[in-house]
Amino acid sequence: MIIEIIGLVFEIIIGTIGHFLYEWSDNNKIIGFMFSKNESTWEHIKLGITPIILWTIVELFTKNFNNLFFAKFFSIITFSLTLLVLHILSKNIFNKNVLVLDISIFYISLFLSSIVSIKLLSISDIGWFLNFISFIGIIFIIYLYYKLDKIL
Repeated sequence: MIIEIIGLVFEIIIGTIGHFLYEWSDNNKIIGFMFSKNESTWEHIKLGITPIILWTIVELFTKNFNNLFFAKFFSIITFSLTLLVLHILSKNIFNKNVLVLDISIFYISLFLSSIVSIKLLSISDIGWFLNFISFIGIIFIIYLYYKLDKIL
């Protein structure tokens, strides 16, 4: 699906730029809510989730996908878990952050999440209930942004 490949490029660009936006915006709270404010793992996970959610909104207006929310919810989960696991592994192996490895982990995680999205979008129709539950899951993730922003 060409739209998913375009989405992956969009997510890579926005996620990469998002790493610097908070500082560039003079610590704007809205930018900090959506993108990375520091070097914590959670803030790096936001760098992938935010562009995935933004691209999902674009896709809502471009084409009718029966499984859009289902695919994007599991895309977010795939991205988050892949980034988390690979980040923990790299930290345990190298005992420090290695910039080129951190960037590679981010891109690998987005790539795998796009593959999951493409595969799930290709299923004919999983039904409204799973899409609804997935939509609620995405809303919950956005809620976590708010709650974790207050804690971290």
